[in-house]
Amino acid sequence: QGETRRTALYNQAIQASRGDTVVFTHDDAYFPKDWLALLTAPLRDPSTGCASGEDQVPLDERPFLISLDYVLKNPFASGGMRRGHGIRFGYFTPRDWNMAFPKRVLLEVGLFDPSFDECAEAELVLRIREAGYKIAYVPESKVFHTRETSLRKITRTNFKRGLTRSHLARKTGALSHFPHFLGALLTITLPILGMAALLHPPYRLWLLVPVMVYVGALCLMGLHAFMIWRNPSLLFWTPLLVMSQHFGHGTGYLSGFLTVSRTQKSSLV
Repeated sequence: QGETRRTALYNQAIQASRGDTVVFTHDDAYFPKDWLALLTAPLRDPSTGCASGEDQVPLDERPFLISLDYVLKNPFASGGMRRGHGIRFGYFTPRDWNMAFPKRVLLEVGLFDPSFDECAEAELVLRIREAGYKIAYVPESKVFHTRETSLRKITRTNFKRGLTRSHLARKTGALSHFPHFLGALLTITLPILGMAALLHPPYRLWLLVPVMVYVGALCLMGLHAFMIWRNPSLLFWTPLLVMSQHFGHGTGYLSGFLTVSRTQKSSLV
C-alpha cells in the first residue's frame, strides 16, 4: 500500500465495484455463514443508508484482548458508541470490519474523506445521517475479530484517534464526539487537581475526591469485566486499558485543537 491512505484505497474499491451493495470487513475477522445475509437485510429498505453489526472477541483470546474488547464497548470507558443499544454518549458509529452500504448512497453523499484515516467511518456515517438516511444496527450480525496489538500500539492508536476526532469535531460539531471531549477534560483536570492537592495540604482531601472517584470507577470496571469472564487477569488489564483509552484520546484531542490554534495564530502574524 505504500503511503496511500486506507480511505483512498477504500474509495478506489468502491468505484471499481460492480454490485449494488458495498460491504466492509477485515482480513483478521471471521464470521458465521449467515453473517452477510443478516448484515445486508436492512438495506432492502431504501431509507437505510448503512447497516452495521458488532465485533466480538473470540472466546479463547488472551486476557489483554478480552479486556480491550470490554473497554471498547463499555459506555463509561469509550462512550458505548460501538453498540446500537444500551447506554451511549453519542451516535452509534459503525466500524469498517462489519458494515455495509447501498452503493447509490455512497455516490450520493460522497465517498470516504481522504483527509481522514482513523475515524473515517464516523465522518462518512454522519454525512449519511445528515442526508436523511437511517443507520441500521444489526446485533445478530457479528464478526469475530482478532487484533494483533499491544498496550503500546493501542495507546498510540488512541492518541491518533483522539487527534482525528478533534479535526472531525471541528468539521461536524463537537457534541457528536462528546465522550472524546470528556477524555480531554479528564486529561487536564486530574493532573491539575493532583498538583493542587500537593501545594495546598489543608484542602488535599477535597481536591483528591475526584481522583479517588476515578480510581474507584476503574476498579469497578475491572471487577465487572472479571465477573463476566471469570479471569483474574482482567482485574489488572481492564483499568489499565481504560486509562489508555481516556488519556490517549484526551491528549490526542487536545493536541489537535492546540495545533490548529497555533496555526491560526501564526497566520495572523
